Amino acid sequence: MPMRKIKTVNHSTDTLFVLALFCIFAASVLSVLLAGASAYQDIADRMESQYAERTCLSYLDAKIRHYDESGMVSVESFGGQSALALYEDYDNVRYKTLIYYADGYVRELFFEEGLEFQPENGQIVIPAKGLQVTYKADNLLQLECIGQDDRQETLLIYLHSGKGAEQHA
Repeated sequence: MPMRKIKTVNHSTDTLFVLALFCIFAASVLSVLLAGASAYQDIADRMESQYAERTCLSYLDAKIRHYDESGMVSVESFGGQSALALYEDYDNVRYKTLIYYADGYVRELFFEEGLEFQPENGQIVIPAKGLQVTYKADNLLQLECIGQDDRQETLLIYLHSGKGAEQHA
């Protein structure tokens, strides 16, 4: 039986086409991933900035709402700056919570009334560049928080307890 010649087919063109198609696919996937990572980073940065701004005022709002009883909320001076003073009674002992700005942070200090502390003794709540608490009227407080990005947010809080807020020197 005579031997048949086997034809060899050159597939180099097909191989190059498949390889080129794979490279285009890989480049497309890489560009989509890089675009997504950049968008995610922008969103994460924006969310972190908004978190710091909103958390300060939301925290103060929640604290004031919790203590909103007649004579339990006042604005006082502490460490040379205005501070929010919140009072409560436990077992016939009066306690005070001070919320104020010191050393780059909004801080909170809880203690028995009559004791003395320094501003740096308070527990850190959130980084900030400033906090101003102002007594506006019998039942209206103005809170201004300056965030790390120098944005100033203001909140007016009406005390439902009536003449609950008092201004102390």
